Amino acid sequence: MNKKFVISILPYQSANTVLSNLAEAGFENISVIMNEAVKARNLADDSGPLRGVDANLLPQALKKNGISDNTVASVQDALQKGSVLIAFATVPASVDAANEILRDAGATQIESI
Repeated sequence: MNKKFVISILPYQSANTVLSNLAEAGFENISVIMNEAVKARNLADDSGPLRGVDANLLPQALKKNGISDNTVASVQDALQKGSVLIAFATVPASVDAANEILRDAGATQIESI
């Protein structure tokens, strides 16, 4: 079954809530990336599609997953400002539900590929 790669930028203050809401909705294996790796690890165990990728390696990993250069640049800028990137894979039928959870938490730059 094909899966969609979902990424989103959200404020650090919303991260715990959105991760909890995603877990309650059945979304799992979520990567959390921040410029401050310790804070990211405190938010969640990195079991998602970007497992082991830190902020320095993120541009290459995003491009490898089909994310555009413009989006990669926006993500890097947001991380520099203290935002959180979350990434996960899900079945296409669940993308709308995931996007709603993300939007409700104040996420921006939601992209599904």
